[in-house]
Amino acid sequence: MKRRKFAPAAVFLAGLLLVAVTAASVSAATRSSATAARTAPGPGQTVTFKTFNNQCGAALNVKGSSSCLKKKGTSGFASQGAKPLPKLPAKAAIKTALAKQNRALKVSTRSQPPKRGTRASTSSFGLKAAVVSPVAPSLPVVTHFGGTAVNGLNAYNQATVGGYEIAPSDNAICEGNGFVVQGVQNLIGIWDSGTLSPHGPVIAAQGLESFFAPAFGGTSLDTLGNPKCYYDPDTQKWFFTIEATDSATTAQSAVLIAVSSSSTPVGSWNIYTLDTSFSGTTCNPACFPDRPKLGANKNAIFISTDSFDYGSTAFNGAQMYILDKGALALGLGSPSTQYIDLGASFGAELCPVGSPLCPGPPPQYLNDCGLAVGNVFCFYSVEPAQTPNSMYSTDRGGTEFALSALDWFSSLDDRIALWAFTNTSTINQVFPSINVQYVFYTGQSYGFPPNAAQKLGPIPFGNTFIGPPGPPEGPIGTQDDRMQPVAFTHTSRHGHVMGAVNSIVNGRAGIAYWILRPAWSAAVPSQMITPHALVGSAANPGYISNASEDVAFPAVALGPEALAATIGYTLTGPGYFPSAAISHVRADTNFWKAPNITIAKLGQGANDDYTEYGLSPTGPLWGFYSGGVADLSNRFFSIGMIQSPNCSDVEFFFDPSCGGTRGLFTNWGTALVKTSD
Repeated sequence: MKRRKFAPAAVFLAGLLLVAVTAASVSAATRSSATAARTAPGPGQTVTFKTFNNQCGAALNVKGSSSCLKKKGTSGFASQGAKPLPKLPAKAAIKTALAKQNRALKVSTRSQPPKRGTRASTSSFGLKAAVVSPVAPSLPVVTHFGGTAVNGLNAYNQATVGGYEIAPSDNAICEGNGFVVQGVQNLIGIWDSGTLSPHGPVIAAQGLESFFAPAFGGTSLDTLGNPKCYYDPDTQKWFFTIEATDSATTAQSAVLIAVSSSSTPVGSWNIYTLDTSFSGTTCNPACFPDRPKLGANKNAIFISTDSFDYGSTAFNGAQMYILDKGALALGLGSPSTQYIDLGASFGAELCPVGSPLCPGPPPQYLNDCGLAVGNVFCFYSVEPAQTPNSMYSTDRGGTEFALSALDWFSSLDDRIALWAFTNTSTINQVFPSINVQYVFYTGQSYGFPPNAAQKLGPIPFGNTFIGPPGPPEGPIGTQDDRMQPVAFTHTSRHGHVMGAVNSIVNGRAGIAYWILRPAWSAAVPSQMITPHALVGSAANPGYISNASEDVAFPAVALGPEALAATIGYTLTGPGYFPSAAISHVRADTNFWKAPNITIAKLGQGANDDYTEYGLSPTGPLWGFYSGGVADLSNRFFSIGMIQSPNCSDVEFFFDPSCGGTRGLFTNWGTALVKTSD
């Protein structure tokens, strides 16, 4: 989703530095060659198998480049000092800037397809029987937390170090070799993993525009968002990705990739540009790579995007880029890259025999990717798993797993898709041969979440620019029920994949989660069959919910032996300001059921953000995801919360930072949380 930016000078930044493209463009006019074999699905599942064997550049680039991935130079982490926020501007100037920017960005604001608010029943299409809205026990909220929780990056750091404000924050976190790296929309921060103290003076943060500066030279990219990061214990390198778009001409897009040159994140980094300008069926004038997702296995780095057309409402579906991890770690110029248009290559919905939507012989699959209207049946948000403990799946030539939700109508569903990318060890060859398949798992129900409530409190921005008196603070936006970040670990006998979504539960904003054990056919060992669910089945559902409060934006951290896991998320509601909370789940305790909602760091004020008061076409924004990671001993999270109490309207007038605790337009914060069983 495109973000609105606000300069700390109280004038909205219309754009950053304009620059022109050198990264190779990728055209969807030519597709990767693929061989396909569909197998008749069993009850409640769909299996599709395809092989892809063309390089990204060779398959897609009309400009003749050999690769869509290019090394652009080197950068280095340099902790930057904060700059003071300006004095409060006139109310009229703020409202004019907001109205102008929202009009400009309204058309390009992206959301999960199908569009938010669609409540059609899938049963009316004859495709899916009615699903019951989730009901679960109300978990108690407890305050005894035995781990460590500190303030992470916040809106004040963003405005004074990053140079401008963005809502929401979006939390990325990775950990290894004694460091924790945190990312938010325009900042990267580095912390000591033992104490969670900043690595550097005051706040160890650097603006991402300066961090990724080599990628901007000679391009028109000017807007960053949706950071992700990963520490790879095999290569002992750090990987940091972020979406980059062109807000002026909408003619270019990319995913920027930084790879550390050594095992420390405070040294130099190699900067790459992955051109996504034409990654989709419809790209006019270019494609928008919404919310890049980052995963990894032993052989490769996996980057998945949701491709939208800049110039229309067309949604192109999920796109997957598979990059040679070893070549990236060595800093090579153009590492091997496999591009797979998942949306165009795979039918998203099995059509029932006799349905008027599919009059031909079975099996037939619906695929609406690339349509300007009605793009319902199109795979979206395929979330590749991270494996932070080197416990990869090396079976079948190397395997990467991913999960995606299947709520086509933003209503209710009880299916998710488990994806497998096999033979990934060939990624370092001239023509990689990657096998892709998915299987539907039918288990517990989940559905489009309502927005979350928040406790009433002072709202100086709302009172100053909307009032006086200002309206009550708005809700916490929960966005949708797409799959959130996924974790994988392989024990001596089995692999385990864990994922979670925002969901309606007991009529409030809640969380649904799954731990699946992938399974393979005895007759055809290369083919997946319906996985076994440790939790997330109809018989053993996994929900986090409270009768009076709301929870949202789960991040999962799966222990190395798949004996325990932790889920981190935001707790908010009538009784709580937005707070960081966790739930431990264990195999030997109540069959992976969450016993309670544990507050790791208590929120100190209401979310007083410009999106709360009807000033943004998106409605209330809180964040699109949290971050979580596990090492062999501990689990770490980056979770959205409000760090400091809001000051009074009078104090805000004289000091819009409220004593260095917030930005002018927004006051989001994050918590860094460290915990163990």
